[in-house]
Amino acid sequence: MFTCLDEIGSISWSYDSSMVLCAMYKRAVVQIFSIEDLDWSCKIDEGSYGLVSAVWSSDDQSVLTTSEFNLRITVWSLTTKSVSYIKYPKQANPGLEFSDDGQFMALAERRDFADFLSVFLVNNWSLTSHFQVESSNLQAIKWAPDSVTIAVLDKKKKKKKKKKKKKKKKKKKKKKKKKKKKKKKKKANIRRFSSRIIGSTIHSLKRKMRWRSLHYFDQKDFLQW
Repeated sequence: MFTCLDEIGSISWSYDSSMVLCAMYKRAVVQIFSIEDLDWSCKIDEGSYGLVSAVWSSDDQSVLTTSEFNLRITVWSLTTKSVSYIKYPKQANPGLEFSDDGQFMALAERRDFADFLSVFLVNNWSLTSHFQVESSNLQAIKWAPDSVTIAVLDKKKKKKKKKKKKKKKKKKKKKKKKKKKKKKKKKANIRRFSSRIIGSTIHSLKRKMRWRSLHYFDQKDFLQW
């Protein structure tokens, strides 16, 4: 049984299933335990940079952690205890992918309001290729089974326009409904007001007619008397 320093956010096995990685995002700490050697353990602390993601490298020799706001990716070597940094990552999980043969790592980057793709050698984390991607908003990357080509998933802006159009249509419909309700209320108020006026006029006319008839009969009675 292994004990961790804080609440565990995610757990991942190494590719050879000999080690377990426990990421604690609240404390920005990663703990690694070995199943083969129970006395061995490792602790990685990102400190004030925060922690968003922690993944194994394809050779199980390093751990890659992504800081908050995607400021940087830190490569922690478990064998040499060295640390290296990769700047400008676009996003943590969908934008980082290892090739099927385990030799390369592709990383989506964001520089100068444009999307780029960088390919690194896993052995020494040296940059082998870097190029701009013809995409408006890169969402994810995927290696082909031959570990030669990379597929890029792009999110087009047209979809956003469609959503905006739908929202505008909904707003217009709501406005029309509100206007119709207001018109109905106005008509109902006018009807009530007019009915009140008609009722009051009829009542006043009835009173006048009664007074006139009484007055007429009084005069008649007086003459007879």
